[in-house]
Amino acid sequence: MSDAPWFFHAPLPPDGGPVWIDREEARHVVGARRMRPGDDVAFMDGAGRVARGTLSAERDRDGAQRVDVSSPQLQSRQGREVLIATAIPKGDRSATIMESMGPLGIASVIPLACEWSVVSMTDNLRARFDRILVEGCKQSRQAWVPSLETEQSPGDAVRGLVARGASCIVLDAAGKSLTQLVAAEGPEASVGAAGAPLALFVGPEGGFSPREREEMTLAGAQLASLGSGILRVELAAIVAAALARDAALA
Repeated sequence: MSDAPWFFHAPLPPDGGPVWIDREEARHVVGARRMRPGDDVAFMDGAGRVARGTLSAERDRDGAQRVDVSSPQLQSRQGREVLIATAIPKGDRSATIMESMGPLGIASVIPLACEWSVVSMTDNLRARFDRILVEGCKQSRQAWVPSLETEQSPGDAVRGLVARGASCIVLDAAGKSLTQLVAAEGPEASVGAAGAPLALFVGPEGGFSPREREEMTLAGAQLASLGSGILRVELAAIVAAALARDAALA
C-alpha cells in the first residue's frame, strides 16, 4: 500500500465496503495517474484510520468511481503531540504553512488573532485551509490530519493549553535557543507531564506586541529563539514545527 495513491473519506465503513472517489478525482486517477480497475488505492479518514482499496470500473450517474475497501486499521500517533499556534500571513504564504503541517506530523493548528495581525480568519479561508491540510496528508501519506482550531488571541490560547497540561513556547529573539529548549521538553521533559502536548507560538511579521508577550509569559509560556536572523512567518512556523517534531520523536 506504500506506493498506492491515498484518498480522503470520512467516515470509513468500519467493516469495509464501497466508498466513492468523486468525479474530479476519478478523472485525475484515470487520466494523469493512468490507473485501471483492479489497481490498489488507500483511503484515510484523517483520524488515524487507513483502509486498503481496489479500484472498480463502476461509476455512478455523477461520475464518481467506486472503490471496495477493507476494514480500516488504526495507525497510532508517534511521539509527543505538537501544536502550532500561528498568526496568518498574507496571500499564499498562509497556504505554505498549512500544506507543511500534515507532512510534519503536527496535531493541531491554532490561528492567532494578534494585535499586529494583517489577516483574520474567515469562513472561506477556513474551508481553504481544511482542504490544504487534507491534501498535504494525502500527498505525504499521513493518516492524521491536523485539526484546525478556532481563532484565538495569544493569551487565551496559552491559558487554554496550559490548562490542558501543555508546555507553551513563544518564538521570540529574547529567548534561549529553541533547539535546546525543545530537547529539554522532549519525551522525558521535566516541565509538565511526560508526553504532554508541546505548543509553539509564531507571531505576525511585526512579532507579538509587548503586551501579548507579557500576557503569554504570565500565563506560563516560555520564550525561545530561532537564531539571530528574522524569518518570515511561514518559514518560522515550518522550522519550529520540524525541530519540535524531531525532539518529540527522539
